[in-house]
Amino acid sequence: MTTTTARPSEVAGGFRALGDATRVRVLELLADGELCVCDLTAGIDIAEPLLSHPLRSLRVGGVITVRKAGGAGYHALNSARPAA
Repeated sequence: MTTTTARPSEVAGGFRALGDATRVRVLELLADGELCVCDLTAGIDIAEPLLSHPLRSLRVGGVITVRKAGGAGYHALNSARPAA
């Protein structure tokens, strides 16, 4: 049996964040590295306002991070997320 440093609620939040096809597609795109929202909308073919909720869910679930630079948001996979 392996031990984990993640609390059950953190792990559950990460799994909840994956319960939507749009959010999974975002993660597929971010697997290649950090992207701005405009790149994500083009890669998923979705309007920016419709992408805000999936991105928020992924941030709240601790799956991705956001970095603000020059008025744009750059999203990346959360490398500091504890392993389950």
